[in-house]
Amino acid sequence: MAVASVALGWKGIVVAVTLGLSLIVMGMDLIGPDLVFGALTSLYIVSGILSTNEGAAGFSNTGVLTVLVLYIVAEGVSQTGGLDLAMNFMLGKASTVFWAQVRMMIPVMIASAFLNNTPICALMIPILISWGRRCGISPKKLLLPMSFATVLGGTVTLIGTSTNLVVSGLQEKKYGDSDPSKVFQFFTITPYGIPYAVWGMAYIILFSKWLLPGDDAADDLTSALYVPGKSRAAGRTAKDSGLSGGKVAITGINKQQAPAVPYTPDLVIEAGDTIYVTAPVHAAEQVVKDYGLVLLTSDDDQMQRTSTGGYAAAGDMEEGFEHAASHEASTLLQVNVKKGSSLVGKNIREIGFRGRFNAAVIAVKRSKSVQPGRIGDIVLQPKDVLVLSTGALFDPSSQDFAANFEEIIYLDEALARQFTTAMRVGQRSKEAGKTISEVGLRGINGLFLFEIERADGDRLKAVDHDTVLETGDVLWFAGDLEGVSYLLKYTTLEHLQADQVAKLPADIIYRRLVQVVVSHTGELVGKKLREVRFRT
Repeated sequence: MAVASVALGWKGIVVAVTLGLSLIVMGMDLIGPDLVFGALTSLYIVSGILSTNEGAAGFSNTGVLTVLVLYIVAEGVSQTGGLDLAMNFMLGKASTVFWAQVRMMIPVMIASAFLNNTPICALMIPILISWGRRCGISPKKLLLPMSFATVLGGTVTLIGTSTNLVVSGLQEKKYGDSDPSKVFQFFTITPYGIPYAVWGMAYIILFSKWLLPGDDAADDLTSALYVPGKSRAAGRTAKDSGLSGGKVAITGINKQQAPAVPYTPDLVIEAGDTIYVTAPVHAAEQVVKDYGLVLLTSDDDQMQRTSTGGYAAAGDMEEGFEHAASHEASTLLQVNVKKGSSLVGKNIREIGFRGRFNAAVIAVKRSKSVQPGRIGDIVLQPKDVLVLSTGALFDPSSQDFAANFEEIIYLDEALARQFTTAMRVGQRSKEAGKTISEVGLRGINGLFLFEIERADGDRLKAVDHDTVLETGDVLWFAGDLEGVSYLLKYTTLEHLQADQVAKLPADIIYRRLVQVVVSHTGELVGKKLREVRFRT
């Protein structure tokens, strides 16, 4: 039986072309979907493809109106912090990626069955990033499964996703009077949605090991840290000083003029020692700032050797490092060694990074293994990951640099924007009676606990992971804005200025953390915070 051809006409051609162009525009993220579809609707109405009633019919659809109301409900739940507390309670602790995904996906799917997907994703992203850091699990293993969990959970009930509501609205329009049984009710799709969600969750958990990306290439790099005489780590063991633990693992110590020795917890760190650590770059930087250490580059590493193959005196080293630290402002970036690079097969010392590229190597990683020993002795291979400290004259577009390196990433400089804040262990704080490690205040990126002030006036300068918190303790933190926000939002600690915050006239849902810079000509310069009277 022959099928008769159907002529599109000018209206069909216009719709087909504009829809195709719209997909390209949205796919390239040139214009937002709301503007694209708004413009398309206006174009179709003006050109006569749609009547005014047809163009506005979507706004009267009960499903669309329900979606709008759900956005308001979800935002209210988010702003009041109720969902935050519930999610943090249900997440708990996880030691492996498998259990982290299980503990994350179940509550997310349950919440998504009754709330819109978009606000849940927006709410869960910062929670999962902080939780992943506490559990030592890459956020890359959690965020994409979380997104799919909201989709799977949305198929369980009528209000789980906006698509269900739109379909229900169309069914109501067509069958509402003639056959109401054909219209989706709240739990009509639940018998089909639950098996679908369970199988989807099982697939994600079982195959995410191979399908999801791993940790950042700059994680777990080997770095060398020099101990000056003024460092607060000198004369103490790493455990006593709080240097070991968290994301920083000590792999060896070079004891001044002696060869490197394996690290043991009772080994005393002395001035002039070089400590070899395995840690993310930012964690190593944080330790450098907190303990007064020096992050060695490949050039600094070579300074430790004299022309006869021995070691420089400790006094000379101090002077040399102070000169290096006062050198021009530097920027950290991560690069990969190109395949076919002229640097392959040469060790870092003979390449002469500072003279050739105006940069110095501070860490090296090869595949998934860190490279032990002196940085200057490492022989480069294709795809090696280097972290460079670059000077003011560094030019990444130079022909020599571009010929040898690829995938240049400028690392986050958030460590330079540190804030100091104090939190108290109150009567209702769940952290009382637990160790620092148990409450998850150890090893969080962007947050460092540097002192505890006991209620009896005693001060703990070296805070170990097994230090037990007591009611009345005041914990002093250094951290970035995200770290401070984490303390206020995801712990039951009381801020030292909580009584002042409570007196703010604005309701809690309208309060925000903001970062400001004091003008050098402002009238606040030279005054104490108490004198300024910020609240009033």
